Amino acid sequence: MVENEEKKKRRGGQIREYVPFGIFPNFDELFGNMARTMLPRRFSGSYFNESLKVPAVDIEDTGNSLVVRVDMPGVNKKDIHLNVNENSISVSAQKSNEEERKGKSYYSRERSSMGYYRVVGLPEKIKSNTAKAKLENGTLRIEAEKVEKSKATTIKVG
Repeated sequence: MVENEEKKKRRGGQIREYVPFGIFPNFDELFGNMARTMLPRRFSGSYFNESLKVPAVDIEDTGNSLVVRVDMPGVNKKDIHLNVNENSISVSAQKSNEEERKGKSYYSRERSSMGYYRVVGLPEKIKSNTAKAKLENGTLRIEAEKVEKSKATTIKVG
């Protein structure tokens, strides 16, 4: 703690944050506003952000297999669609919700729909027929064996 205070004194007591694009202090806001003004409503603003999610993905190499974890909170396993090939895994899901409320002097019905979509390129080829998937606590876990790499062989010319 004392060491940090010494550094502050040497710099005149100022701590400055490093901003890589200093001329655009709020880069995301700049392009977010531009997208909202230039794109139709269905492609911009909160409608787009809430209706289609790109889930977070982790890929783990366990030696003989690859394990892909996809965050998909609130989705039922019956709503998930997987397409597995040797180079990539495609994950999609559609989640809909409808809520109806009635009262003495009012009636309300709310509907919402949200989709997940992600294509994950794999770092190594897998055997797609060995893929197994399991949804647990909002995380989809897909595991598949890796394709064995062929070894070079020496042959004699006959």
